[in-house]
Amino acid sequence: MRPREGMLDVMNRSPRPVLVINPVDDGPFVAAAERLLDDDVLALEEFRARLRESYPEAAVHPRELTAEPVLIWYVYRHGRWVNPTGQHGGS
Repeated sequence: MRPREGMLDVMNRSPRPVLVINPVDDGPFVAAAERLLDDDVLALEEFRARLRESYPEAAVHPRELTAEPVLIWYVYRHGRWVNPTGQHGGS
């Protein structure tokens, strides 16, 4: 049995990733990343390139754990993890 033409699109589409965004308290950055997913930007390289149009230091890295059933991307505004505003590390 051959899948219907419309089914091929669904079968070939990348799953929607879960975003782990840093800093999580940067509302405009969080909204920009989520908007890209809402616009069906599901290829990591395209997502990264589009995000860098507004946030040049942004980095996006997939979490690659064997047999993990969900796709997770770490999205960093400053290219690395930073403490959220108002929180201080250390003592």
